[in-house]
Amino acid sequence: MEPPIEGWDVPLPRVDLLPAYLDASPALLKACLESGAKGVVIDGLGRGHVPPGWMNEIRALVSAGVLVAVVSSCAQGPVNTSYEFSGSLADLVSAGVIALNDISARKARLALALLLSSTPREALGMRWNA
Repeated sequence: MEPPIEGWDVPLPRVDLLPAYLDASPALLKACLESGAKGVVIDGLGRGHVPPGWMNEIRALVSAGVLVAVVSSCAQGPVNTSYEFSGSLADLVSAGVIALNDISARKARLALALLLSSTPREALGMRWNA
C-alpha cells in the first residue's frame, strides 16, 4: 500500500492520549510504554501539570525514547511554567516533556503521530525503540 503522502509511514506510529486528573494512576503511563506507544500526549491539569506520582513513569517514558508532550486542559490559554512543584510544567519540561501551546490534546496527538512518521529519528534528538 502506498503512503497517502510521500515520506509518511502507514500506519502512523501509535500515540496515546492520557488525561491527567487527581489521583490518576501512574500505571496508565507504564501501560503506554509496555504496549508499544511511540508517543504520549498528556492533557494536563490546568496550565499543563500532572499528579506528582506520574513523574517517575514520565521519566521512564522519555528515557525509553517515547516522545511525550503536554497540553493545557483549559479552554483558552497556553501551558505555563510559573509554578515549580513535582508534576508542574517546569518539572515536566526538565524531564524532557514537550510543552505545546494553543492546541487541543486530540490535535496534538495527530500532530505527534505525523511528526514521528515523517521525521528522521536522529532529527528528533532522542533514542527510539523500533
